[in-house]
Amino acid sequence: MKIGIMMQSCDESMGGIGVYTREVVRALLKIDDENAYVLIFPGFGRARRHRGELLGPKNVTEVETYFPRLPAFLYSTRALAWIPRLLKKVRALVPVETYWDQVVVPRVARQYGADLLFNPHLTVPIRGRFRKVTVLHAVEYHTVPNVYGWRMYVWWFILERMIMPAADRLISISDLMTTDIRKHMSYPISRVRRVYHGVSDKFRVETDGARLARVRQQYALPERFVLFVGRLYPQKNFVTLAHAFALIKDRIPHRLVVAGQPRYKYKGELSILDELGIADRVDFLDHVPNDDLPMVYNLAECFVFPSLYEAFGLVLVEAMACGCPVVAANAAAIPEVAGGAALLFDPLDAQELADAILKIAFEPEVRRSLVERGLARAREFTWERTARETLQVFRELA
Repeated sequence: MKIGIMMQSCDESMGGIGVYTREVVRALLKIDDENAYVLIFPGFGRARRHRGELLGPKNVTEVETYFPRLPAFLYSTRALAWIPRLLKKVRALVPVETYWDQVVVPRVARQYGADLLFNPHLTVPIRGRFRKVTVLHAVEYHTVPNVYGWRMYVWWFILERMIMPAADRLISISDLMTTDIRKHMSYPISRVRRVYHGVSDKFRVETDGARLARVRQQYALPERFVLFVGRLYPQKNFVTLAHAFALIKDRIPHRLVVAGQPRYKYKGELSILDELGIADRVDFLDHVPNDDLPMVYNLAECFVFPSLYEAFGLVLVEAMACGCPVVAANAAAIPEVAGGAALLFDPLDAQELADAILKIAFEPEVRRSLVERGLARAREFTWERTARETLQVFRELA
């Protein structure tokens, strides 16, 4: 079987989806020497910078795609000059990513004889005689009100009604998400397969003091700190964490460290720091590369995950794998993934979150227990397992 993979999300700066794409593709190529793979990179965006990183196996071909150019005579012939102008206007109305998904990728897949096309990031081409598999990473537009702007809701409507029905299989990343698909979407549940994420080997307990010291110095990390990892927007519920930290700021010496970039609707989340009088106790690291992030987890007193909705929550498992105790919201798929290895709290109760942080700071037995349970739970999630279960989905359609 020849499998095409759409690589537009192959960049870790995209967050969890970027990490997922790189890791699942790398694991698939490592375990599967029977099928041939065509990795299709767009000619735009950051993903194309990663061409060549996954080459090695003989069964892998990489293709960087470009939009087809019109014949030169259309530009030089006055009577036909309206054609390029019209196409330019059409392209201005259609996002470049959509044009790539629906026009460029099917042409490349057909050219290379793909039997199956896999997109780790949600969409699939509507047309094409090959089988199609995609991954649904979130359904917040159904479960968390007012998370996105109206343009995103229009996009999700088009996606659900026109694009997603073309997928022969839809991979859900948790049992909770499968339940939400059944509850909120019209996609046939018989074609949904649950496949958990994994966690990279680089996320582990670090014993190299020199590496830890380098990262502490590079990011100016304080001696003791509470860690938040994620992009700032309402769904991540940073506001509750800010209120909880304000409640205990005079009882602990810790600072609050935020590793992540603002996304949208974040100004209110940041302005509240001044209102609560904790702006001088919060450090923003922006995006931290995955080569350094494990050390940040290792150095943290605890990791707090207050999100209102997560279909999986990769950072949760990353923190556990690094021996960082986790305090997490009792919401959506977070309890399913945590598996009893985190202190859970009501995501709307700042006092409950504050009490959980104090437990870890002042009760060594609680901290030790969370570390041990977290390490054991994290070992259950591997990218090899993710790849094998994903490959099984492909084989169903062979």
